Amino acid sequence: MGMMYGFDRLIRWMDSIAEKLDEEIVMQIGNTEYVPAHARYFRFESKEKMDQYYLDARIIVCHAGVGSLMTSLEKEKPVIAVPRSSDLGEVIDNHQFEISKELENEGRIKVAYTMNELEHHLLEIKYVSSNLRMKNELVESLKHYINQLNESAT
Repeated sequence: MGMMYGFDRLIRWMDSIAEKLDEEIVMQIGNTEYVPAHARYFRFESKEKMDQYYLDARIIVCHAGVGSLMTSLEKEKPVIAVPRSSDLGEVIDNHQFEISKELENEGRIKVAYTMNELEHHLLEIKYVSSNLRMKNELVESLKHYINQLNESAT
């Protein structure tokens, strides 16, 4: 989301991280000049196709524009935001730092200011998601086992 204006820094970071991950990374790169070598990408898609990408995503990584953040949060998936920087000529002011910091303080998103932080957040969320999935599978197995015990007792 939010890639009408290029964001080479984020696309480069994600491409570098994608090379190390054991899952598919899909990126909307919009008008970014850099072309990923280690991830699937597209420039622009229809709203329907974007909705499907959101549905399929395990984690959403986006820039910290209000529209991108709100759209991402509506999807009820973990969100990692990378604020565009005026110091790097990516925006005219640092409002994205303020927005993302506020949402991070509320516990609604993670914010990455460096590639290492982005990679850390991705791995942290992957680990937590994996543990939750295993716990849910264990709970379901125990429920199934208890139901079998109850059925055989009657």
